Amino acid sequence: MDSATQGPHGFLKLLSRQLRVFEPNHPSLDDLQRLGIQVSQVATVGDELIQFDPCFFLPHPDRLLKKYPVEADPDTPRPTTPPRLNAVPTFDQVVQELQGGLQFDKNWYRQGLMIQEHIDWQLHTHRNIQPGIYCLSDFGGLRSFYPSYKRGDPQLRSGRAKGWDVKAKLRYSTRNGTFRPHMIISCVADVAVNDTDQGLTTPELRAIVSMMPIRVNHKPFQNCHIHPILVLSFLGPQKGRIIQAVYDGGGLILQHSQLWTFEDPQTAPVEMFVRYNLGQPVGLEMSTVSVR
Repeated sequence: MDSATQGPHGFLKLLSRQLRVFEPNHPSLDDLQRLGIQVSQVATVGDELIQFDPCFFLPHPDRLLKKYPVEADPDTPRPTTPPRLNAVPTFDQVVQELQGGLQFDKNWYRQGLMIQEHIDWQLHTHRNIQPGIYCLSDFGGLRSFYPSYKRGDPQLRSGRAKGWDVKAKLRYSTRNGTFRPHMIISCVADVAVNDTDQGLTTPELRAIVSMMPIRVNHKPFQNCHIHPILVLSFLGPQKGRIIQAVYDGGGLILQHSQLWTFEDPQTAPVEMFVRYNLGQPVGLEMSTVSVR
């Protein structure tokens, strides 16, 4: 082991370097094992609760989209119709295009971004909830996290054609004096997935591994044993899943849901993604967690 991988969080430093030059977009389980990453897919109960074990995030208990419908904002008029979730080709249809000359939009990043922007609109548009609370993002005690970058810190977007981008970084508010090492991010990846291969992709891994060292080096949590990040991941063709990433100081454990499709606005799991975006952190309060 060289000096760059020694000391605090040497595993993350080495993993970041390995993923930077890792070629396949769809790593095998053997690839992940060689990288030192534990990955498993977990079930979802009733299309509402993902069975992470151990679980560090629970979705908001209410069906907020139904409980608080969108209303026009009397102070700042804005459209009350969300960004469209346009119908897009399936992975198999894209294969057919290559064979038969059909034409589809294969900008996977744009398709994933479409979903992320739809979820973001649902969280921030005006609703008549109660005095002082005018949009769903006011629930959950979450605030945007703007890390202070230092020279050598990983970037949170790739800037390359086959890339990824961390679009939102949320941490739990400390107004009540309770510190939580949990955080939530949204990630858009320029990669295609299909229903038969549910494995995590390399762009998703790069986004997680780039965010994790920034988080673990954040001063309030530098002494924590465990750092959980919930990842709302959006890919092509218009797919999404939810990942719980946990770093324990020596390894990275990833549990992920199935892939969901957002191609049909009537069945797209927007409510579930909104509820997890406002999720409740479970365990690991700074007052009880063992530190070193």
